[in-house]
Parts: sequence; structure tokens; C-alpha cells
Amino acid sequence: MISGENMIYLENSQIRVGVDLDFGGVITYLSAANNNLNQINRHDRGRCCQGSFYSGPDPYDSCTFMGKPWPWNPIGSGDRYGHSSRVLSHSKTSTSLNIKTKPLQWACDNVECECEFEKKIWLDEDAVRVQFTLHNHRSDKNDYGKKDQELPALYTIGKLGTLTCYTGNKPWTNGGLTVWEHPGFNPWTPGKIQCSEKWAAFYDEETQFGLGLYSKNNINFLTGFSGTKNKGGPYDSETGYIASLGELDIKADETYTYEFALVLGYIKTIRTWVYEQNNH
Repeated sequence: MISGENMIYLENSQIRVGVDLDFGGVITYLSAANNNLNQINRHDRGRCCQGSFYSGPDPYDSCTFMGKPWPWNPIGSGDRYGHSSRVLSHSKTSTSLNIKTKPLQWACDNVECECEFEKKIWLDEDAVRVQFTLHNHRSDKNDYGKKDQELPALYTIGKLGTLTCYTGNKPWTNGGLTVWEHPGFNPWTPGKIQCSEKWAAFYDEETQFGLGLYSKNNINFLTGFSGTKNKGGPYDSETGYIASLGELDIKADETYTYEFALVLGYIKTIRTWVYEQNNH
């Protein structure tokens, strides 16, 4: 535990998910119900599992990240300077969590977005389901066109060092999965991939246990790994990265909603859960 954690949890007989109100209410914790082995990396406010949107201008408010100009980019947890996004409201029932947040611009120093993030979280056997909504009301009414959006961005622990998904042209037939080995010398690869069954996962090669991201309306993903493969926990720098990638024009007064699921378990379990969704 790091100082300042302010967690709320939701659990069933199989999994436990947690949001940190001191990290803007984003998902910072996911484990099996029978242990406390968190599979989400929360090394800094750019990690975790959270919404992230992009638009112009570029740069936004003269903000920079890693020495480069950075565009309009609100994220749920806070900014690169360590400030936390404000949680405007939160509630919990026996079956769901509801969080509303005033996000910060990632590359700026404590600059709030003219928008709100709202999410509902509930559990479905081995999966965490999330309905995520952006409420945009920018004073800048310019249309900056389509940008790649992270819907959402998921950072897994480095112990889950192997990436997989189905990339063939016969989805839903239990065809062989593609496996990417992290090359070590070239971080954040393989980059953009297409996963025909709308899910991708990082897993532990020895146990086959992992964490997958499912996006029911999208086959495009942005992926990568940073650090030394097969080591590292929630607070370490090593991490895997999966984002469901959507190309959207986020308008100044737009309300945009999407859904995704985090599926925890062995790769066969993750794939079975996703197949059940496809058959609904």
C-alpha cells in the first residue's frame, strides 16, 4: 500500500475489483477472490485501468510530456505531476460501483478538463464490466477531427509477460492464438494489432493465468510491454499495456459512452467467457 490510498472494493465469489478515490476513482486493483494478488499495475497515474481521450489543440496549453508537445488528453487518475483528479461523487450498492470524476489533463500541471468521466462497474462471474461515459462541454468549439482513443487503457503487472489474442480470419472457431514475445530491447511492441475476437490478454507463461480486455464493438488494439519480462507487481515499473483503440472525433459538447470488460483467469477461461458474450 502506498500513502494516500482510499479504496472501495466490489467482489463476488470469484473476483475482487477496487477503485482508488485518491487516484480519481480509477480501477487500480483486480484479483481472484481467494487471494490478494493484484494484476493491475499502478506504478504512476498514467497506468491503472482508466479512460483516456485525445483531441486538439496540439499542444494543449503549452503542455509537454517526455520533452514533446502534448495534445488535449484528459485521463481519469490525474496528471504526470502527481495531482489526482477530483472524484465528484461515488456510490456503492451490493452489485455495483458508480464513480463521477473531474479528470485532469495528463501533460499539464493540475489543469482540469472541461468535462466529466462517469462509470458504472459491476461483476459478471470472472469479469469486471464497465460502462464509461465522457461528458464534454469545452469552451473551445473547434472540430479537431478524428484521433485514436484509448477505450480504455489497461496496464497489467509485469509478471504477466506474454501477450496473446486471435488474429486469424475465422473468429469464434477456437483457432490458434497468436503469441508475442517481448523482445526486451524494443519496448512498447507490438503496437497496433487486430484481434478478430475482440479481446487481448497478458498472461504468465508458466501458469497460463492472465488478465484480458474485451471490447464488444472493436477488433483494434494498441499494445506493448515495458521493462523486464515476467517480473514486477502493481507498484513496479515493469508493465504490459492493452488499449481498445477507437478512432473518434470527440466534439466539444459530446456525450460519448462505451463498454468494456476485464476478464481474469486462465487463457482458456478468458476465451470461454468472451465466446459466451458473442453468443448472446
